[in-house]
Amino acid sequence: MTKLAISVLVPCYNGAKYINRCFDSILGQNYDQELIKIIVINDGSTDNSLEILKQYQALHPTRIKIIDQENKGLAVTRNLLVDSVDTEFFIFSDVDDYYLPNAFMHIVNASQNGKSDIVTSRTYRIGINGKKKIWWLSYFVKKHMQPIQYINSNMIWVWNTLYKTSFFRSTGFRWKKDCNLFEDTSMGHFVYPLAKHFSCCKKFTYCFTENYNSMSNAQRLCKTNDFDFLQQVIKQFDWFIYTYKTSSKKNGNEDVFEAVINNVVYLYAMYLAGMFYVVPHRFYLPFRRKLSFKKEKNWRKAALLFVASLNKHGIELKKPTCWWKRISYFLETKHRFNPYIKLLSFEK
Repeated sequence: MTKLAISVLVPCYNGAKYINRCFDSILGQNYDQELIKIIVINDGSTDNSLEILKQYQALHPTRIKIIDQENKGLAVTRNLLVDSVDTEFFIFSDVDDYYLPNAFMHIVNASQNGKSDIVTSRTYRIGINGKKKIWWLSYFVKKHMQPIQYINSNMIWVWNTLYKTSFFRSTGFRWKKDCNLFEDTSMGHFVYPLAKHFSCCKKFTYCFTENYNSMSNAQRLCKTNDFDFLQQVIKQFDWFIYTYKTSSKKNGNEDVFEAVINNVVYLYAMYLAGMFYVVPHRFYLPFRRKLSFKKEKNWRKAALLFVASLNKHGIELKKPTCWWKRISYFLETKHRFNPYIKLLSFEK
């Protein structure tokens, strides 16, 4: 069996309740333990997460590295984690999730003897009630897939995927500060098309836990109806389109540009619509709010801002689905987007 040195990157914010399960799943892998290293960042936790992390570090001083920082958000934390990697490969894990015992063995076996730039696999979903179910998206994972096929299936996530360190850094991708929503989507759509060697493992390796208090979800729950927050969501979308356009021209990936952009538009539109009962999707249930006049006004402004970004980049809406018509209802006054175009400033 191929042996690869792997760094497991764990962003931790108020994860005291889950650290034991997460770390035990990594340290208990049926894989050469000397080849596994954990790098964890305590992102300003207010519970006893740091204390528990130090207990694990005391037991495994050469294999666990702790970085303690004031709260800087998920994007900055992920960038620092990648910068800290000193092994040939790395893989992410959220602190509230965990890996199955044979996960690393299965993923490494699918890596084409270490030639793969990216190796992804299948996932279980742990519901709020604690029941484990197959994440339906995992059914689309096939042994032989091209990166663009994987992107089109909307299965992109940061965790559960092995990355070759040299490849990931060569892409030049950096998570944008304050962009803590769809951070896995922005990364995947940017990085995956650049992979020359892409592999899929059909084994189930990871258990994703639905946790509405996680680093990314906590921000959504408390600021869903705040227009400033919605504006940040659109700015993140605008930033991604700009960055991806630049990258596509530089790396000669213009042939997959349209497919990737269409996917990103779909995801952001669904997110905006899902928060306000426009899309009947179970995942958005805790984030939704009934539309009072003020909330509807904020949503309409956000929708117009979204259209402003689409027009700015010459993108047309192309998803002919039933709920897409509901979104289009809010976007039909396109001539009104001009006052919002000035709000689309972002750091390049």
